[in-house]
Amino acid sequence: MFKRAKKHDYFTSALPFQQKGAPQSLSIGVSAPVVGTGKSLGFIDTVTTSDNVRLLSTSGTLGQNLFTTSPNIGTAVGQQVGTTGSIGLSTNKNLSGLVADLQNVTGFTISDLRVAIQLQALKELDARCGTRYKEYVKGHFNVTISDATLDRPEYLGGYSVPFNIIPVANTSGNSTDPQGNLSAFGVTNTSTYRCFSKAFEEHGFVIGFACVRSTQSYQQGLNRMWSRKNKYDFYDPLLANLSEQSIKMKELLAQGSDIVDSEGNPVDEKTFGYQEAWAELRYKPNMITAQMRSNLKNPEKSLDVWHLSQVYEPQVDNGENLGVPLNQEFIEENPPVDRVVAVFDEPHFFSDNYFDYKCTREVPLYGIPSYLLGRL
Repeated sequence: MFKRAKKHDYFTSALPFQQKGAPQSLSIGVSAPVVGTGKSLGFIDTVTTSDNVRLLSTSGTLGQNLFTTSPNIGTAVGQQVGTTGSIGLSTNKNLSGLVADLQNVTGFTISDLRVAIQLQALKELDARCGTRYKEYVKGHFNVTISDATLDRPEYLGGYSVPFNIIPVANTSGNSTDPQGNLSAFGVTNTSTYRCFSKAFEEHGFVIGFACVRSTQSYQQGLNRMWSRKNKYDFYDPLLANLSEQSIKMKELLAQGSDIVDSEGNPVDEKTFGYQEAWAELRYKPNMITAQMRSNLKNPEKSLDVWHLSQVYEPQVDNGENLGVPLNQEFIEENPPVDRVVAVFDEPHFFSDNYFDYKCTREVPLYGIPSYLLGRL
């Protein structure tokens, strides 16, 4: 059986970006004139450790009115006539003596603002709906193109059937399987289901797919509600229709504030993906807690054989912890069935399929030979 995607939930339906393409921005000009404030320029000495060049002050005020000098030219090894030093402007805005004059910068018009807002909305819609032609028309015009085979195969129909899992207790007991040890088997029956009815207008193939999948559940994350810090982190009707919000990595895999990236930022605060604003109030993923979790300090006491929740490991690249990436591996259905079965060296599932086709074809009931002028 082929791999298939997991069911949509808070994490598996996340977008990899807020909008499709670069975020829309507003320009206030290419550059702004820089003018003096009337103060002396505040220089900083960037070469105080140099034997060749020193910074001196003409006024005695540290950090102001500095000039360079080259003492003892020709007496120290490595010195050259004409040696220069580096002087940088102070990062203290009260000492720099310079300011940008924004009065002469060309600003944006209300029309520019309106266009920018609508272009951003268009890109966000593209991210949610897609940009293939059929997706674009449906997303932007709310029209479903009648040609079902445009750009992709046509989905004719299908159904889902739950498995009936029946536990079996060991009543004999031996050295490897104690008395009362549980195993199980599962069966299902789809004989009452009807899949589709379809009239075809062109040649093609009808292909059937089958898969077995589990219900997603999560056991390593921290719910978003526990990370709210101020009143703007709580829902307000005036904030209902904001842009997509980021899903923090800790909502899926919380590793602790001491796990940081190469820049010293906590991996827990990285962005996993994007969801609609306030999505955490609409969707609550299934959650595994307490002794049912797989990552107990004492794994032998874990009861994770009773569920199929995946255990996510952070991706490490060149020694840097990147958290869990939103990629194909994450989206593909991959339940840990080996963890819950009693027999490991046999296939997990067997399928006995019977297909009942009732077809009307453009052929005679029997192929009886005939002449050019008709059958004799």
